[in-house]
Amino acid sequence: MWSKSQTCFGRVSGEPLTVYWTQGEAEESARYVQLRHGREMVAYQCDCCRGWHLAPADRQTTSRQTGCCHDRNGRPKAVYASEGDARRRAEILAQEQGTHLTVYRCPEGDPAARKLIHSAAEKVIH
Repeated sequence: MWSKSQTCFGRVSGEPLTVYWTQGEAEESARYVQLRHGREMVAYQCDCCRGWHLAPADRQTTSRQTGCCHDRNGRPKAVYASEGDARRRAEILAQEQGTHLTVYRCPEGDPAARKLIHSAAEKVIH
């Protein structure tokens, strides 16, 4: 079962995203899009609505929000599983938004977070 989101919108289109309530439903829809339209999509769980959305595979980078680092507006920053994922996200945002980001190791947080990579536009606020 799916519905249109009341809280999540496409960055390019501005249209409400489709929300799938289970990972299985989202993955099934991604397979359908691949077969029907030839476009590879991946399912991801949204930090905002906790539902599942689809994203083009070439835009997807594995990340999670950290509780230890925040941007200048107080929002949690994302940490990436690899430096490559962080660099890829920085490149995507540079192309889409003209934002120039730097990749750096997380200086704070739990031991696992120190090994992950942040992509950030401004100084970390703790």
